[in-house]
Amino acid sequence: MYAIIRQGGKQYRISAGDEIVCEKVNGSQGEAVRFDKVLLVSDDDKTVVAADDLAKYDIKAELVENFSEDKIVVFKYKAKKGYRQKNGHRQQKSRIKVVSIGRGKPAAKKAKTIKEPEVAAKAEVKASPAAKKTTRTTKAKSK
Repeated sequence: MYAIIRQGGKQYRISAGDEIVCEKVNGSQGEAVRFDKVLLVSDDDKTVVAADDLAKYDIKAELVENFSEDKIVVFKYKAKKGYRQKNGHRQQKSRIKVVSIGRGKPAAKKAKTIKEPEVAAKAEVKASPAAKKTTRTTKAKSK
């Protein structure tokens, strides 16, 4: 069984027992992590892509560590102009271990929305003085 998730603007193919390195996740070492953005779940012969069915699946993971990648040196220059600029960047990353993928969450029930009658809303707009448009006239300055 595997799943495709979205984390930190990237997509990852994960299965139980995998370790992934992704953008930094706030939390401490050993803390539980849940992935909300599940895009696909595949179980041998069955593939689930529909949003309603994906809502039933739960992916549990554990935060192994937060760390910084190696420093990337950014060097800018313009030839024959004497312009040189040296900067660096260290991206913050997290190592996450996937514990399980399964049907853990019950299906969420959709709440019914109650629409107000449109006639009453139109009557209020006509009666309010703020609804009237006002125009300003300005005099042009002449020199």
